[in-house]
Amino acid sequence: MRTGPLNKRVIIQRRIESQNEFKETVISYADWQPVWAAIEPASGREYIAAQQISSDVSTKIRIRHLEGVTRKMRVSYERVAGSPTVTVLYEIDNVLRINEGRREMWLMCREVDSEGFRVDGSSG
Repeated sequence: MRTGPLNKRVIIQRRIESQNEFKETVISYADWQPVWAAIEPASGREYIAAQQISSDVSTKIRIRHLEGVTRKMRVSYERVAGSPTVTVLYEIDNVLRINEGRREMWLMCREVDSEGFRVDGSSG
């Protein structure tokens, strides 16, 4: 894998489930691992393949192989769009291990807000 395309610094966050005082499950996220990544729209073929998993996968995040990445995690990216910086969150729908699983990973994702709702307004 060439390192040139990995030009975005992202943080993979792990999911934490806890219970509040009413015994309801509360989901939060904590930073787990910063990595260099390429954030790309899913190509037509990748999008069609991903629809079998989730109908709204729209982004492919390429990273070097990293043991322990799962679908229960998410990716946080600080996008510099002028001022101020905008935090973009991506829910991981599928983890694809490329090149025999030891060199590159594709995280097939969809953009969500901080509450876990898709950016288009649908629930996640």
